[in-house]
Amino acid sequence: MDKTLLAVEALTVKFGKFKALDTVSFALQTDAGVVGLIGPNGAGKTTLIQTILKQNRAQGKLTVNCKIAYCPDMPEFEKQYTPVEVLAQALYLNGAKFKRQKVFAILKRVGLAQALDRPNGGFSRGMKQRLGIAVALVLDPEVIFLDEPTSALDPLGRKEILTLIKEIAKEKVVVVSSHLLVDIQNIATNLLVLNEGHLLYQGKTKDFLATYDRLAVLKLEANDLLRATQYLAKAKIKVTVVKEEASLYFEKENLAKVMQIVLAYQLKFYFCGVDDNGLERAFENIVQHDQTKK
Repeated sequence: MDKTLLAVEALTVKFGKFKALDTVSFALQTDAGVVGLIGPNGAGKTTLIQTILKQNRAQGKLTVNCKIAYCPDMPEFEKQYTPVEVLAQALYLNGAKFKRQKVFAILKRVGLAQALDRPNGGFSRGMKQRLGIAVALVLDPEVIFLDEPTSALDPLGRKEILTLIKEIAKEKVVVVSSHLLVDIQNIATNLLVLNEGHLLYQGKTKDFLATYDRLAVLKLEANDLLRATQYLAKAKIKVTVVKEEASLYFEKENLAKVMQIVLAYQLKFYFCGVDDNGLERAFENIVQHDQTKK
């Protein structure tokens, strides 16, 4: 049976007269998996994490029924320490026993098995990110907060970290704060969407996309863009033309019709369907909708 690990009710944080968080309420259950925490710069994402970690004074109610760990966007450690020593220090500071087998297993899991005895001062950004995640894991939390875990990583490093996060989320709840919405769309089963301190959405990623992103895309060879636009207009299918991408955007409900036209007129295309930018469009739509209400 799923239980509530963490709940916030009407959480409000003020810095002087500025409200960084305004009556935010949500709960995390044991089955939450990867939770994407998204919002524009200044939306309150970092403030929310810091408040849950009890680093900010807040009004409202915060209920924590689990152990929580946190990895910042740029984890830093004593440069002379090896990964084993970093994890040993984390355990010591938290009053936990050092178990060599467990520490080695975690470092192997995060991909640092070949660097156990190397000082971390010479580590790449990606390796330090892995070490930060290892520190979080060694404390046996039920919820892990990761703040911008893929920022400044190259494409391969991003992919490896995202794969690691998905693996960890099979056992724990992982809340990932990121401005890279493609990454969030690829890994998050649930979302928390913040804007100007307000929580605009909590729920399944698929439901968010279904509600706020109604577009599919047809990506063509440039020579067929005009023909496709004309054929779809004849079929009374409204499209948005993006010439630079040689793409046509249209309502998802028309996907089957569009495919019939593409095949009937033998249009040369690369892709027709729902693309990887859906979360970005849905996010823009909900933020714009929120701003028009003010």
